[in-house]
Amino acid sequence: MMIPLFLRQTLRHTLIRSYKPGLLSRSYSTSSSRDVRVNQFNIQLLPQYIRDHIFGVQHGNQDDIHSDLVEKAKEHLTSHGIDFSTGSLLADVPKPPLVELQGGNIRDHFDSIAYAMLEPYLSLFDKLCCCQIPEPPSKWEFTPGWVRYGSKGPCEVAYPEENALVLDVETCMAVGPDPVLATAVSPTCWYAWVSPRLVRKQYRDWNKQDLIRNRTHLIPIRADDDTTTHRIIVGHNVSFDRSRLREEYNLAESNTYFVDTMALHMCVNGVTMSQRGRWLRAEGEDRKELPGWMSSSSPGALHNLYQLYLGRRLDKAQRDMFTSGTLEEIGDKFQSGISYCAKDSMATLQIFQCLLPLFKRSCPSPVTILGKRQMGSAYMPTSSKDWLKFVTSCDEYHSNTVKDTSLKLRGLADTACSLSQDNLYLLDPWISSLDWNILEKKNKTNVLKWYRKELGVKSEQISPQKRIVPLLLRLVWEENPLHFVEHLGWGYIVPASATDTTSGIYSLWIDYLNKYTEFLQADQGVQSHSLLQEVRQLLKQLNNANVSCTKRFDVVEKIVSLKEENLTIKTAQILSKMLKLSYETKFGKSFGRVTLPGFDIPFDFYRIPHKDGENFNCGKPLGREYEFAMRENILKSRVAKSGAEILRAEKRISFWRSNQQRIKSQMIVNVSEEGNEAVILPNLCVAGTVTRRAVQSTWLTASNAEGDRVGSELKSLI
Repeated sequence: MMIPLFLRQTLRHTLIRSYKPGLLSRSYSTSSSRDVRVNQFNIQLLPQYIRDHIFGVQHGNQDDIHSDLVEKAKEHLTSHGIDFSTGSLLADVPKPPLVELQGGNIRDHFDSIAYAMLEPYLSLFDKLCCCQIPEPPSKWEFTPGWVRYGSKGPCEVAYPEENALVLDVETCMAVGPDPVLATAVSPTCWYAWVSPRLVRKQYRDWNKQDLIRNRTHLIPIRADDDTTTHRIIVGHNVSFDRSRLREEYNLAESNTYFVDTMALHMCVNGVTMSQRGRWLRAEGEDRKELPGWMSSSSPGALHNLYQLYLGRRLDKAQRDMFTSGTLEEIGDKFQSGISYCAKDSMATLQIFQCLLPLFKRSCPSPVTILGKRQMGSAYMPTSSKDWLKFVTSCDEYHSNTVKDTSLKLRGLADTACSLSQDNLYLLDPWISSLDWNILEKKNKTNVLKWYRKELGVKSEQISPQKRIVPLLLRLVWEENPLHFVEHLGWGYIVPASATDTTSGIYSLWIDYLNKYTEFLQADQGVQSHSLLQEVRQLLKQLNNANVSCTKRFDVVEKIVSLKEENLTIKTAQILSKMLKLSYETKFGKSFGRVTLPGFDIPFDFYRIPHKDGENFNCGKPLGREYEFAMRENILKSRVAKSGAEILRAEKRISFWRSNQQRIKSQMIVNVSEEGNEAVILPNLCVAGTVTRRAVQSTWLTASNAEGDRVGSELKSLI
């Protein structure tokens, strides 16, 4: 049974705050002879017998609250027009059967349950916290499986015998998530585990590309049928270590409490995300000149905690052996590798001994401690067959879409290159600022500098994340062309003369963009030629400073003269909005002016809005943050068919592109030899923030399934 922390806190804080006795003013009998209790604001409260049952007969005193606070509250309600003189009352409150509490009130009740469930572990906590750490062996045995290093020397064992351990597991990241080495320390001895495949040099058996892992390659931690013995295993980011323990994948829940020193630290002296960045930037600076909070807190890395709580530096020089080294290197340098692992185990135990008393003082409720135990035992069954099918199909769709998108973008790039003839690119506000100098001639074709710089050779795929793509797609933000400025990121440009909201230049600008993009998509021949003539004529008018009109009807007449009914309506609507809104309301704050080759008038540059505020740059207008703008046609492509297709394709694969590495890195372990049953033990930090919220990068942030987002059905696999 799990008593959730949130339930306990909700009951405690909500009920105590809502039914504080000082808020009670009177009680009276009803036709049913039951007490109806209200506060000074005529809000009905719990009946007396329920209140006494939950909070105890001796709870509080009704004179605790000050009358001046009550009067202030009444004045505040009155100022907002809230009538509290009467309230709806439920007179005949049925008397429900109440659960017998294990204590005098609801707090004692939950504490009593938590203590009963924690009792087997509390002595183990104290045993590990107060122990004298044994000396590690001077030489480690390069033997497959577990070796115990006790007072009688090393001896091979099937699994550790002690029920209180500090564990550290190492993997070789170059070959996959399977464990390579592990060390554990108890109050009386040391243990070391070495992968049998490492000892036997079976390096080919390790395959990083395997999505389904073999349970037999994991670390045995107890007898397979032992589900009754209570144990505690302490580790730093202990869910990583837990996911490498064989018996934890059994369906029957074990009685092992996994204690995470990183989570304990976050509850006691953790830092926020912004503080973490400030803290890391200040590493190496003189601590005397830094804010006081930096000396009493740190990020959650093991070496940071060792420095904070023990005042010494932890040697992490051998870490590269596991992060970027090979199995051969780990085998050849076994003594240094296993000693590094043992140092981490010892450091974790020392940190735990410092942290546990601080944690108990900061979080004294036994329910909090119990909640950490329950949350740290997450178990997610799945199907290996369904998982492989899901990943394979998402990968295939993503790959095909990327190839198709790349071909479309290459076609748009080739079309853009053709505008170099007769300098037609000078008519294009998206690409006129690119470097149109000729780099070389290849097969009688000019290779332009911007083409080679941005897109490489013809055989390369073009990612939609490349900076040139919004320009090739002729993206607009509220009808205005996108433009990139190095230190300001992506924004959009508006003719500077449009600052006058009665100016016809803005409507003429929209008209120009419509005509130009129509020209780009027209067939070659008479139609294209006639459109081009209109575009050139509009460009001349746009560059004429005297084009501004003072009356809206003049602008509308100029639009109507183009004899395009749909264009007239659309542009007139935009113009109408422009005339109703002030310039600042329409465009926001200008961040300077830019000039474009081929255009004599200057343009005001406006940043594309960022979710964090106007001082932040938009780095990827096709990113997930701007999907809302695509849905509402705020951000759209002027290249009608292929542009819309590319934007839709980008939305479809955006989830998989952003999450595929995290999804593929999940450790899926097959738990049946013949069937498809598999299990995931998520890498979860039970208190990863200063607000003690659990953190898991994949499962706790997974969105609901959406039909047009490939891979978003992830949660349905569990």
